[in-house]
Amino acid sequence: MKTNWSQSTLILLIALLILDLTGLTAPLTSTIGRSLNPLRNVWVTGFNRVFVAWQGILKLPKSIQRIQNLELRLAEVSVSLAELATLRRENEELRFLLGNTDQAAQRRVITSPIIAFARPAVAVGSANGVEIGSVVLSRGILLGQVSKVSSHEAEVTLLSAVDAKPVLAKTVGGTMGLVRGDGRKILLTEVTQTLPLAIGELVVTVGQLQIEQNLVIGRVTSIQNDPANSVKQAVIEQLTSFFEVSLVEIR
Repeated sequence: MKTNWSQSTLILLIALLILDLTGLTAPLTSTIGRSLNPLRNVWVTGFNRVFVAWQGILKLPKSIQRIQNLELRLAEVSVSLAELATLRRENEELRFLLGNTDQAAQRRVITSPIIAFARPAVAVGSANGVEIGSVVLSRGILLGQVSKVSSHEAEVTLLSAVDAKPVLAKTVGGTMGLVRGDGRKILLTEVTQTLPLAIGELVVTVGQLQIEQNLVIGRVTSIQNDPANSVKQAVIEQLTSFFEVSLVEIR
């Protein structure tokens, strides 16, 4: 066995010597190198990808922290923008109310609405001169009346409420009626069948105890008419909502 191994080794050395003497060693080495190049490229590429992925994993906690910081800053900026928008609306409302010289001599209180599930309210009360029956307005639009008062807060019954007091009203064309609420909508009721009533007409107050005349209520959006009845009624859409305004006026 040792003799065979020695002979094989001797033959290999003689073959390498012959290849070297004949100048064939370099081409053979080059051929073997070219054959191994694809395999080497695959290994190098795979190693690079694994290295890059590992570097990404190492950076992941910092990236997550950076994203969380950006989300926090975005939330803070959003809150600031919302506060600025609210202040802008309030300033616009104040400029409108204070610039209306026709009402300068009237007793009035300007405040923010309180949106409550039980009943809408305002953050002023009897200490500010607010009393039951005081009207609640936004830019001359009648929203409702004060129905309950404490020292520093007052509940508001909106015109759409079932228990809202009827309001004498008319269209700009002169058709008279009573404004009532059904719990969801504002209705112009008790309109004589023969009197004209058109969609789009503006409805304003006629004037009664605690409610001055020519306060805007809204516009007629639909007419409910049964020829068999002596009266008809219409649905009124308000031009603004108590739940959307930033300031209201109490008179």
